[in-house]
Amino acid sequence: MARVCHILAKFRFLNGWLSVRFVNIAIRINMKKLRILIVFLPLLCSTCKKEEVDPVWYTDVAPDQSVTSMIPFPFTIDDVKKNNIGYMMGEGYNSRIVSGMASVNVDLNNDAKLDFQFQVIHSLLNEGAGRIYDEYIHIGSFDDYEISLSDQANGNIKRYDFNEEIDDSSFGNVPFSGKHTVAYLVRKNAEHNLNNLGEFYLAIKVKSDNKSYYGWMLVETKMDPLSLTVKEYALSKVADKKIRVGQRE
Repeated sequence: MARVCHILAKFRFLNGWLSVRFVNIAIRINMKKLRILIVFLPLLCSTCKKEEVDPVWYTDVAPDQSVTSMIPFPFTIDDVKKNNIGYMMGEGYNSRIVSGMASVNVDLNNDAKLDFQFQVIHSLLNEGAGRIYDEYIHIGSFDDYEISLSDQANGNIKRYDFNEEIDDSSFGNVPFSGKHTVAYLVRKNAEHNLNNLGEFYLAIKVKSDNKSYYGWMLVETKMDPLSLTVKEYALSKVADKKIRVGQRE
């Protein structure tokens, strides 16, 4: 009987020892998990914040929107719609209309409100060396938003490269018609010979509640025929904070 009691006592001791051992192991495992959680929690929180606060409205115009004012003559309804022709006049030389205006509307923050409008305009009245001509591409805003300029006096836009810093001292625009202010990308006539051709960025500034929101646009311009392609654009969601040209997020 004494032997049985001795065995039972050993069993109870072993059972208690194992219970304590398992508890210690469980505590160590949980502490390890807790340390891992503490290490990764700031990373998880920072990821959540990044997903919640997207610093820009970015739009990839797909497909790219290309327009020209120099549509064929006789023109078709498709020619007019494709190039968003605002007005046109008669038959011109080289089987094109003599004058016309094509446009591209830009809504930077997808609020169904027109922020900027590009216009491609030409007037070719006479063929030959003595012809009167006027060809230009400009960007304008009815809300008096500003465009970065290289020439404040003439309203010529400033070209930017990818990842370039926006020059805050360059913003302005020139009156065009009433409240409509514009800046020129291309301007060719008897007085001007501005050719900003090829692919480049331009910078803009939108004003709301006495605050400024910076943005950029990627465009391409061509001659013969005079045409414009709008490819991408973005606007900062953070007031009074400049973004880099080409910044998408």
